[in-house]
Amino acid sequence: MDDFSSSDDDDLLQELIKRPSRYTQVSSTQTQVAQTQEPLWQTNAQKGKIDGHNTNQIKYDAAEAQLLKAQGEASMLRDKIALLNAEKEKDRLVQANNVHELKASFQQDINKLSLLIQKLEDRKKFLAIENKSLLSKKILPASSPSTSSLKKDSSSSSRSPLAKKRKIESDDLLKKQFVPLNPNKIVSDETSDFFDSIVSHRIAGSELPTIEILNVIKFQYIDSFHFKTFHILKDESIGKSIINMILRCKKSMSLDRCIDTLLENLAVLIKEISFHAKESKLTVPFLVALMHQVITFRPSAVPNLALKDLFLFICDLIKRYQRVLKQSLHKSPFDLDFEPQIFQYKFIENLIVFYSFDVLETSVRILQSHPNVVFSDFLDSEVLSSFEAVYKLSLTISFKPVLNVIFNTVEILSILANILVTYDKQNDEDFLIPSSWWKDVITRLYHVLSKSIINANVYDSDDVNILSNNKFNDIYSLCRNTGENRLGNLVSKLVHKDKLQGIPRVISKDDIPSLESDKVNFQFERWAFHLKSLILNVFENIIMIYPNDNNTGRGEMFVNLSTLISKEQEAMINRGIGQDSPNLAIKVRFIENILAIIYQLWIQSSAQISQEQMKETKHKLAMALWRIIVSQQDGHSKNMLELKDHCHLVEKFHNLSLLEQVSYYDDALETTPEYVAQELRDELKNRSLGVMQVKYGDVYQEMAKNILESELGSFASMEESDSLYMAMGL
Repeated sequence: MDDFSSSDDDDLLQELIKRPSRYTQVSSTQTQVAQTQEPLWQTNAQKGKIDGHNTNQIKYDAAEAQLLKAQGEASMLRDKIALLNAEKEKDRLVQANNVHELKASFQQDINKLSLLIQKLEDRKKFLAIENKSLLSKKILPASSPSTSSLKKDSSSSSRSPLAKKRKIESDDLLKKQFVPLNPNKIVSDETSDFFDSIVSHRIAGSELPTIEILNVIKFQYIDSFHFKTFHILKDESIGKSIINMILRCKKSMSLDRCIDTLLENLAVLIKEISFHAKESKLTVPFLVALMHQVITFRPSAVPNLALKDLFLFICDLIKRYQRVLKQSLHKSPFDLDFEPQIFQYKFIENLIVFYSFDVLETSVRILQSHPNVVFSDFLDSEVLSSFEAVYKLSLTISFKPVLNVIFNTVEILSILANILVTYDKQNDEDFLIPSSWWKDVITRLYHVLSKSIINANVYDSDDVNILSNNKFNDIYSLCRNTGENRLGNLVSKLVHKDKLQGIPRVISKDDIPSLESDKVNFQFERWAFHLKSLILNVFENIIMIYPNDNNTGRGEMFVNLSTLISKEQEAMINRGIGQDSPNLAIKVRFIENILAIIYQLWIQSSAQISQEQMKETKHKLAMALWRIIVSQQDGHSKNMLELKDHCHLVEKFHNLSLLEQVSYYDDALETTPEYVAQELRDELKNRSLGVMQVKYGDVYQEMAKNILESELGSFASMEESDSLYMAMGL
């Protein structure tokens, strides 16, 4: 029993030991209660959040609906405002058009009334003159009476001063002889003269006027052409339709409006024909020639906006026919010359491009006569970018150059440079054309300057380094008469004279007349030097316009011009052209112009010329400057010692080549024979004297001296310096 109770007590003690303390038990109980109550609190909070979220969502949806409604109303209001503005703009345009038409009508009425008043005044003057002539005729029989009446008049006149005065007046009337004028003569106005100039226009070398050529041309594939009041049907004459259009303009328009309308109609017609896939382009060159005649009749009457639109249109037209200017630079070895001998289609495209460049040049020349205010409106980025694409085609490097368009392009660049020189800038940075635009232009002009000029066999030369012409391009332009114009008589042969036609007549390449290949062509040589002189004029103006700008490459210009002046002098020496050449003075002036630009670069832009560029050109430049300094005109020095110094200065490299020949003789014969040495000395003397036949101006000789004296130590040795000063006379 005791054992049993003791075991129960032990179990009770073990149970009490295992129980936690009272504090811990209370805490765990509270924790369990809290854990039991926590889900209920969280549920209530979540319900509150959900209710708040739903309320906010409802408010947001309502606000969004109101916003969408407001946006819709705003969009409707904007559309309504835009519609009202469009109607307002339409009404404004209609009113402006009505005002313009009323002003034009009013101006026409004023012109008609002024013309009528002028005619009436002229009629009044004619009637007064006729009245005086009739009065003189009535006085004549009355003033030739018998002798008795004369005596009676003389006696009465001696008694009456009034009668004497009347008799003197009648004698004055007897002495005057009036020429009766036709009172019905109509004085022609400027629009009539304009019409006459269009009708009588004739391309150089053509047998027919331009309008008569257009009179026998019709559309071949175009059904009809309609633009405003200008209409041409398929079987109608294009020339007669143009004449009818000009007559309508002549009756109701002033000269400037007539020119503007005619240019617009011709441009639209050219565009219609050029962009038609099948239509022959026979009409286009003659329409372009008419455009040129329109703007040259009265340049001051061409509106500024029409002149700008014409320039842009012609640039686009040239780009349309740019294949004419993309001829292969070298003849392919696989070319078997099996191409057809017909020439009319190529001839037509050549005429289109050549006459288009003439219109461009004339347009810029007309612009030059305008005031400075017009320059900034004309020479904008659109015009410059269009002309940039054009001059890259004409002043090409990758294709065979076409001399006709090179003349036009260089002339246009020269005119633009002259415009920039005379333009009144608001500040130093106000340039019509940025200097960076000229960088590529100058590079391409260097390529033209580097070509040699020849005066024999100037047509169809295969040498790409020679400035030559092509016999298929030998035609006068609308601006200048360069070449022989062998293709001029083929212009009128493109059409039949007695029937309408839509395609050109067949012209063979054999129809082109040939010239003597060995004939010396001094005229071509003169034009070539004129072209290079224009390029030098562009360079000189660019230096003047951008004095401190290095974008134009002053160092590169110095190198190229130094090479050019040496090359031109060597060409004069090698070809042996002396005083008998009619172009000798032109060559001398050309070399003087090169020297003037070199001197200007040397004085103003020497800091922009690097040492490498100076080292590259100093020997060529020194030789060229020495030749200028020692030049003579009438006779030459007989002093052999002085002549020896001249030979050493002028023909140093040729002297070295002769010394090499002497060394060859010494190696072969142990000593040079006397007759061989004398022959070599005579060759050197004659060659040097040929160089010194030319006399340069004193001013240019002073320029050459200043350049040599400034850097003489780097140019020549002491012996050469002494010879140089002796040649200078110092």
